[in-house]
Amino acid sequence: MIWLDRLVRRRRIYDDLAAEIQAHLEEKAEFLVAQGMSRGEADGAARRAFGNVTRLQEQGRDTWQWPTIESVLMDARFALRQLRRAPALTSIIVLTLGVGVAATALAL
Repeated sequence: MIWLDRLVRRRRIYDDLAAEIQAHLEEKAEFLVAQGMSRGEADGAARRAFGNVTRLQEQGRDTWQWPTIESVLMDARFALRQLRRAPALTSIIVLTLGVGVAATALAL
């Protein structure tokens, strides 16, 4: 059941990753301030030295992500959002599916 625990608590894992990255940035900035840089310059230099934070977080998420399960969940959430945006289209889709299922059930 470790996989279920990881799936349910993945938000905490992602938050831990973000906190760890932030700690590294702060540590580098403190080091640069101790060497005589101003705080603003040290923050900028630390971010440049560390790299693109968002890209690194996405790579970390990809490492812990289960492509099949999470892709299906993300696709389902996206589909539901799109269906909520267009209620007329949603009605047509549901009606078409209902007629198709009913016709198939009656044909058997």
